[in-house]
This record gives sequence, structure tokens and C-alpha cells, in this order.
Amino acid sequence: MKNIPSRPALLLALMDSLISGCSKHQAALGAGSVDLLAMLTVERDSLRSALVNRTESAGIAESATQILNRERDDATLATRKGRDFVYAQLGKHDTRLVEFGLDSLRRRNGTGNGSSVPGGSGESPPDAGGNENGDNTQP
Repeated sequence: MKNIPSRPALLLALMDSLISGCSKHQAALGAGSVDLLAMLTVERDSLRSALVNRTESAGIAESATQILNRERDDATLATRKGRDFVYAQLGKHDTRLVEFGLDSLRRRNGTGNGSSVPGGSGESPPDAGGNENGDNTQP
């Protein structure tokens, strides 16, 4: 006896064949074939409907993901433009930037008048090891 497939598409094909055979040979199968045919038809239609629903749901989920990704990209671009506008208006070192959710950049020690960190000495940190080029990676 042939195994009944668990995959919906294969099961539908088998059910279609079984229904077709029951319809053609109703007289040979006897009185029970009418009830069998009705039951198979109802179950096949339910399975087909569920399979179509799953396929549509997958399409809807894919569409929803595409919409979400597009909206995320648009929101990222708008945020980037907003951040750039605020930086252009206030500069990157303004302390008010935290009110916009942005980090202010510390001023670099390019003038020689001390460290960018309050209370710092302005000296460079001690050498952490490595070669004369400052490379401390393993050979």
C-alpha cells in the first residue's frame, strides 16, 4: 500500500485522484462511496483553502517586511538629515547636543593648552608596549 504523503500539495494531488476515482466507479464501490466522496471533497477543499491561506499569509508577511524595511530606510535617512542639520546649526562641540540625543565631540588637544578632559595634564598616555611604531599586535 502506498504511503499517504504529509506534504499538503502531494496530499491534495492524491485526494484529487481518489475523488476522481470514486466518482468514476461509484457503482463498483457501493453505497458507502457517496459518503466517502462527500467527506473527501470537504476535507480536500478545507486543505486547499488552508494551503492558499498559508501562501497568501507568506506573501503578506513578505510584503509587510518589505514595507517595514523601506520605512526603516526612510526613517534612517530622515534621522541622518536631522542630525546633520543640528550639527550644522550648533556645531559638533555644543553641550546642547545631548538635548537632541546626540553626543558632543570633545575638542582635540591641538592647541597645546591642556587636555580635552577637565583636570587632565595634557600629556600623552604611557606607551602600552609594542614596537617603535606603536604596533602592539602579535607577529
